[in-house]
Amino acid sequence: MPSVNARIELRPPANRWILLVGGPRMGPAVLFWGVLLIVIAAAIGLGRTRQTPLKTVHWILLGLVISQVPPPLLLIIVGWFFALAWRGRLDTEPLKPWQFNGLQIVLGGLTLATLALLVFAIEQGLLGHPNMMILGNGSNRYALNWYQDQVDGALPSGWMISLPIMVYRIAMLVWALWVSFALLKWLRWGWDCFSGGRLWKAPQMKRPKIKKKPSKAKSPPPELDPSED
Repeated sequence: MPSVNARIELRPPANRWILLVGGPRMGPAVLFWGVLLIVIAAAIGLGRTRQTPLKTVHWILLGLVISQVPPPLLLIIVGWFFALAWRGRLDTEPLKPWQFNGLQIVLGGLTLATLALLVFAIEQGLLGHPNMMILGNGSNRYALNWYQDQVDGALPSGWMISLPIMVYRIAMLVWALWVSFALLKWLRWGWDCFSGGRLWKAPQMKRPKIKKKPSKAKSPPPELDPSED
């Protein structure tokens, strides 16, 4: 029979990996799949640049998990690869010592930040929960809420497709092993770019100019007059 204000509340267990949800229009949505499409499109573009040792499949695998971190942090990792590629092509001879050394310090800091973000992503994947970006009508991964204001006949229903969280843990373990071996090759390539030409320029010390004082010419001794002898 007709009714109004139908609400559905679903409380998924913490040991489930939510993949898809559905129900009335006003309800949760899994936004991760839209982000994944953007990551794949960006990976195809990055893979065609040929400036880094990463191919399209590498960018996709890297973006699958790195997309769990905030987008500004993701840009740091992508920027690290292209910054090293630019450093490998850079002619450092015209640079002054303070310019070259400052560039090396910035690249070193960017490398440490990238490694820290990769470690953070691996830790979140192995120990944390997947961030599937579930939003809508006050929903999250612990609570799925649907609402429909008017119902003509049967009450609405909601559904959820999920997997055991252990499946996600195993997938993250395989990804962590892959990125560990791949990172060894990337770091070797990065070191070649970072150390191309030289590692450091010693600052040039300016020697103070010594002003030479004009020497006083000694006057020759007076000649003796022979008549005075």
